[in-house]
Amino acid sequence: MFYNKIFVLAVYYFAAVNSLIFENNNSSSLNIKYHVSSDEQNWFQALIRCHNAGMELASIRSKTDYDNLDKYLKENGFKGGYWLSATNLGNGNYYWASSGSAVIYSNWLPNQPDNAKLAENKYKGENCIQWGIYNSNPEPSGWNDMHCNYKIRYICQETDVCE
Repeated sequence: MFYNKIFVLAVYYFAAVNSLIFENNNSSSLNIKYHVSSDEQNWFQALIRCHNAGMELASIRSKTDYDNLDKYLKENGFKGGYWLSATNLGNGNYYWASSGSAVIYSNWLPNQPDNAKLAENKYKGENCIQWGIYNSNPEPSGWNDMHCNYKIRYICQETDVCE
């Protein structure tokens, strides 16, 4: 489902995940706050950290969501890769672990996903989605599949339904 979005930035400090956040207000009944972590965790721990803070690992469901978050990250100097909640563990198809819904909108970097089987991931492949690439300069904008046990920063979200 695609939503009309009104984008409003508001910066706060959220101690539970030690992060800066911004709000993405949606005129069609959703208010999403994205929290950018300052610590690094593997994908599984990122999922748990967001949950323990009363949130979920971020799901990017539209180009508007992507563009708004991309603009915020760039304008505020955030660099490196960030875990999102998408994975293809289980049946090989990408889905948002936070909601269980299929990944419909995507913004893969060129030649991604590649499921690279490298020594650093013990030749097991890559099953989790990161925003950007953690070790690239200049920083690309888009998604990359990565081994889920790698430790990088992550983005949580909290969603309020507005009535």
